[in-house]
Amino acid sequence: MRPESIRWFERVYIGRIVIGLAITVYSGYWASRTFGSYPPPGYLSGWIALGTLLIGLLCNLLLLYLIGRRASRVAKWLFIAGAVLSLISIFRVVIAPNFLPAVFKIGSLFGVGLDFTMIMLLFQPDSRDWFERRGVMEEDYADTFS
Repeated sequence: MRPESIRWFERVYIGRIVIGLAITVYSGYWASRTFGSYPPPGYLSGWIALGTLLIGLLCNLLLLYLIGRRASRVAKWLFIAGAVLSLISIFRVVIAPNFLPAVFKIGSLFGVGLDFTMIMLLFQPDSRDWFERRGVMEEDYADTFS
């Protein structure tokens, strides 16, 4: 049985994925309304954008599985490194010129807050013990064989 903090980690992570997908969909809608059929250089559109979205979703689901079900320490530290990188890159969105809608800035700040909430959940005492045991729950069989 997984500890409660790991269960909460999975719930928050799924919420983070859903919020990220919603912001991505809104971003595509906003860009199509703003730029029309002439996106600026470097803007991902079409199949490239869809492929990038699917690869990112696959990576997130893989990290969720490895951390939440397999107690992988490597996946935990990869997630933490990604959260720190997102904190560094948040300045590009928040301090960007005012042509970006506020929903991008608020959504990005909220996402970083969720990332650090998940990091806090990964270092709770019950989840630290669970990672030390590599997800294996020790059962007491003394009553079974006595």
